[in-house]
Amino acid sequence: MRYTQLVIVLLGLLFSCNTKEKEEEESAYLTAVNTLMAAPLLECENLFFTDSVKVAMKFSLPDSNIKYTLDGSDVRAESKTYEKPLLLDKTTLLKAKNFHPEFQSSNDASIKVIKTNSKLAGSKIDVNPNPNERYKATGTSSLTDHIKGTSSFANGNAWLGFQSDSIRMEIKLSQAQTLSKVIVSTMVNHGAWIFVPKKITVFSGTREIGKVDLPKPSKEDTFRLEFIDIPIKKDIYDSLSIMVSSVNEIPEWHQGKGTVAWFFTDEILVE
Repeated sequence: MRYTQLVIVLLGLLFSCNTKEKEEEESAYLTAVNTLMAAPLLECENLFFTDSVKVAMKFSLPDSNIKYTLDGSDVRAESKTYEKPLLLDKTTLLKAKNFHPEFQSSNDASIKVIKTNSKLAGSKIDVNPNPNERYKATGTSSLTDHIKGTSSFANGNAWLGFQSDSIRMEIKLSQAQTLSKVIVSTMVNHGAWIFVPKKITVFSGTREIGKVDLPKPSKEDTFRLEFIDIPIKKDIYDSLSIMVSSVNEIPEWHQGKGTVAWFFTDEILVE
């Protein structure tokens, strides 16, 4: 009788151990499956370039693969696999994400590099109102120097900062030329009350030639660089006027609600 009871106890312990191991394995598997990988780190020397620029992607988890696209489309498992730094020779919106057989693929990481030209060389730019005294860079000449600002907007000489309902930038080109697009380089840093504007309109004289309306953010965003493309009617122009309409009331979810948002820009480009 005692022998039978001992066998039953041992079998129970064995079953319990096997069940526990199985549960632990399943738990570990489920944890891995539900773990979202971090996005790859994208590195390049400068977002503006004249001939070409090298972009590197980094992520160190074994057995992971970085996939990417160069046309701004979503990254999928069948997208190109990153093997070595890319040498880009044209304006490109690169998106990348990490894939791994045991984890969820990461969110997209993205970077836009812009091939610059000399179309605004020698242009005269007037801005009204003047930028805030704390954020005036080197004046309006910094808008055409092809030097990209960083997150350290309070230091350095790249960013012009405004806290105004509207900002008008008058550009007198050095010579008449064919144009089809204006690009405004800006930033988002909601923690510093810096928002993308709600609208940018481009004029030639009094004639509106292009406009973009930008969505009002529904949640707080961390720092990121932003390039806003404004297609304009393709034509020959000797001057342009860019009207930036800021977010005149910061949303309710933000601690600065009800006040005028900051707008920062470090470069204006045309194509």
